[in-house]
This record gives sequence, structure tokens and C-alpha cells, in this order.
Amino acid sequence: MFAPERLHEACRKGFLEEAVFLLDKQTPRVDVDALDEGGRTALHFASGWGRMDIISALIERGASLEPRDKWGKAPVDWARQADQTGAVTVLRIEAIHRGTTGGRGAVAPLATFLEHALGKTEEEVKKDMDTFSKQAYARYAAADQRESNGK
Repeated sequence: MFAPERLHEACRKGFLEEAVFLLDKQTPRVDVDALDEGGRTALHFASGWGRMDIISALIERGASLEPRDKWGKAPVDWARQADQTGAVTVLRIEAIHRGTTGGRGAVAPLATFLEHALGKTEEEVKKDMDTFSKQAYARYAAADQRESNGK
């Protein structure tokens, strides 16, 4: 979709030495929070692919924990999507160390995409969806009943 930036690609592929070189030694140095065309940071890629050593290196260099890409997703959303539970845990622990607040759901104190976009936790959205489904089913059942009574 978008051509990868060198740092982002190194983080996706798990090339720790290259990522550290780009961040610490290359002239000019690459910003740890540099965005690609999709608004993603190196931490998005490292988190989504579960590159724990790179996640640690990025955090040590002050990477932002909740930058949102063009789709509103933060690195923790990428980690959850890919079932990278270790990455989720490391990001949550770092958020606590940094005094991050705002998230109320499964990845608190970080906020998931749903909390960011809708102001609701996943659990609240699921409850709303269940309520809506039950109401819709009841409306369809009532319409079917009226239809069968009318025949």
C-alpha cells in the first residue's frame, strides 16, 4: 500500500542492529517517531510483528506509545490485532511507568482504537451490539407475527 521507510521496514523484519544504527548513528539520525505515509511509526511495526527487542529499543529512545495511524490505530491495536500479547504487556507496563491515563478497557492505561474513535471500551461496544441485535430480532419477529396474522 505504501512504500516502507527504512526504519519501519527494519522494525517489521526484526533487524535490531539496523534500527539502532538508524536511530543512533546515521547522519542525520532518524526520529524515533518518524511517520510513514500511512501515519505509522516504527513502534506500530515492531508491535504488530512482536519484535520484543526492537520494542524495548524504541521505548528506551522515547517512542510515543499512542500515535494514531491514518486508520486511528495505535501500536497497541496492531499488537492486539496480531495476537502479540507480549507486546501488549510491554506497552501497558511502559504506559504505567510514564503515567499514561485515559484507557479504560483491556489495554488500560492505553486506549484502544474503539476508545479513541467512539469513547467506548470493547466490552461496551459488544454490549451495545448485543442489545441492538436483540432489538432487531424482536422487531423482525413482531413483523413476522403481524404478517402471519394477516394471512
